[in-house]
Amino acid sequence: MKLRAHYTMKVKSIGSIAFFQEDWMELKEALILAKHIDKKKEPQSLLSFEDEKGAMWSIKELEKLNEELKKLEPDQLQVYFDASFHKETGDSGLGVVVYYKLGEDAYRLRKKSALPRNHQ
Repeated sequence: MKLRAHYTMKVKSIGSIAFFQEDWMELKEALILAKHIDKKKEPQSLLSFEDEKGAMWSIKELEKLNEELKKLEPDQLQVYFDASFHKETGDSGLGVVVYYKLGEDAYRLRKKSALPRNHQ
């Protein structure tokens, strides 16, 4: 999910000033930005985020979405490929291993397959 930030603050002598970020950021980056701005404790400020479809999200909504995605979307993917060949028998094969995290749990998927012999 790509987001861009909308930040509005009230200044006594000027009124409301709105800032808009043109660059898109990932959900994790948006939450880091929100945490950083929250530390500044501007009493009259509002931070929201717009997604690629034009929908607006509050920080609370994004945090809830992030928690749901942690349970549903794999994270920290690592993929390894391997191949083997036995000279004596002429057998060969391919394998793949995928490591990932889903929430706090780590998983591993392994698949292997023998390749058909090349008869000449």
